[in-house]
This record gives sequence, C-alpha cells and structure tokens, in this order.
Amino acid sequence: MKPAAVIYTHPACHARARSLADDLELPLVSETASIEDGRWLLICGPDGLAMQQRGKGAVGQYRVDFVGGKLGFRRQRQQATPDLVKAVGLRPGVRPSVWDLTAGLGQDAFVLACHGCEITLVERNPLVQALLADGLERARVAAAEDPSLADVMGRMHLVCEDSGHLLSRLDKESAPDVFYIDTMFPERSKSAKVKKEMQLFQLVVGEDADADELLELALGKARHRVVVKRPRHAPALGTGKPGLEFVGKSVRFDVYPLRKLEAG
Repeated sequence: MKPAAVIYTHPACHARARSLADDLELPLVSETASIEDGRWLLICGPDGLAMQQRGKGAVGQYRVDFVGGKLGFRRQRQQATPDLVKAVGLRPGVRPSVWDLTAGLGQDAFVLACHGCEITLVERNPLVQALLADGLERARVAAAEDPSLADVMGRMHLVCEDSGHLLSRLDKESAPDVFYIDTMFPERSKSAKVKKEMQLFQLVVGEDADADELLELALGKARHRVVVKRPRHAPALGTGKPGLEFVGKSVRFDVYPLRKLEAG
C-alpha cells in the first residue's frame, strides 16, 4: 500500500515536498481533510520527513532518528546487541565490513556502525530510501557538534538500489566481509500491538517475497559469511542449513560461515 499523499507543513518545504511527490508518484497536499482515516501520509516539514497514519487512534508519527530516541540512547550508553555483534563476527581486533542488503530503517546498520563496522545500506523501496536518507542527513548535521557521532555516520553509506541487481554484477573480490539480510517481520499476535515502525513496513512496504533468492545470490558472492535475521521460530531461508545460530527472546541470527574472519 502506498501512502495516500505527501503533505508539507511549512511553505519553505513546498519545493522538497513537490520533488518527493513527483519521485514517488503521489499527490501533494497542504491539508488532510480529503484523506481517509487509516491512510498513511508522508509529512515533509522543517524537522525532516515522517510517516503518520491519519485518524483517531491511528499509529503516531514515525521518522528515522539516529540522534535521539532509542538509537541515540543506545549509542550514548554504548549498549550492544550481543547476538547481532557475535553473528557478524565482531570481536577485539576484528571489525568486518558489512553490506546490509535489506537496510530498511537502518537500525541494525547503525548499531554495527557504532561498533566500528564500515557498513553499506542497500535499500530498494523508494519511500524507505527517502526516509532513510533524511535520517542520515539530519544525523550528519547533528554530528558537526558531536565527534563521536561523526565517526559513526562516516561509516554508514546508503545505496539506493535493488540488492539482487547489485549482487548480480558484483565481483567477488569487491564484496565486503559480511552480507547481512533482515527479512524479519513480527510474528502476529492478538495480544500485543505491533510496533509502529513494523506497521509501516507491513502496510507500506510488504514482505520480501524474494528473500530465498537473495540469500542464494549472497552466498555465491560472499567472502567470509552471510548473516540472516529471522523471527525466533521461523524456518531458515532457502534450502540449506545455517552453520551457526544465535537465538534471542524474539529473533534469531542464522550464520552461514564460509571463511574465518581474521584480525586486521
């Protein structure tokens, strides 16, 4: 499902909103009276881009935020995601380069960049590209006053392309140390509300129907390993079995090791 429209909240944002509306093939509006309740809107304002669902009781506003919120808190407290860190092979003296082939909203990529990985974020959905690029740009502006954040943002590089197309023409010698694939969607539950960023993905982006094919392509190009993030109880992608698994409370990281990561 595409957003219903692009809306701008300040006259100074009109030109950018017009460009986004043209790129995404969406109508441009300055007010929402004509938009049905429940529909998503892409909001262009002085504080950047955000997605918001219209109507009483709808999901609140969401934007990619690498500076504040939970990601900013985790960076400042230097909180790790142990299973993710282990899965990609991070350890003292080893900081692998990583391509996140399904970058999405960039949360796992940011965590890896905080731990010293050079990471390329590959995203094919134009709407997610716009949200992600906006979040990266706002973080880089904030990084002018924060050297530690500047270091992190300097390790994150966005590529707006389909991962399958990118891999199909990639020389193995040019591949990174690790390919990372996140096809995770929340397991449906009648007793708990899905997080709003996941609602955004389910309603606007949808699931990755070609995830099995992407894994096979990645395995054919990988130098050291491929890591796949899955819901804890979901079956593994493809027909092969991972060599390692790191299992958490709700997610699992399947690791397909090909060659040992050596300290550089």
